[in-house]
Amino acid sequence: MLGVEDRARLAENQAYFREVNERIGGQAQLLEGDEHLYRFLCECTNASCHVAVSVSLAEYREIRSHPGRSLIIPGHERLEIEHVVLRTERFAVSEPM
Repeated sequence: MLGVEDRARLAENQAYFREVNERIGGQAQLLEGDEHLYRFLCECTNASCHVAVSVSLAEYREIRSHPGRSLIIPGHERLEIEHVVLRTERFAVSEPM
């Protein structure tokens, strides 16, 4: 079972990757259309994960429309603290329990 400090650290990891992805999304918006696939970072709780996730700008906007959701590689979820709300071949979306 994860303690409060562990959960806080994991949430900080996700927030950091989300911030980086917000910058990627901002730059992508200036480039090509909504359907082109862009490489975002996996927003899983693992601070050493640097895996890229291919997502269209439209998909990314939909994920971000729910502030607590994280874009992750399928299989990178931590089921003791989050659950998957969407799973595709390219990506999954998780949110805290």
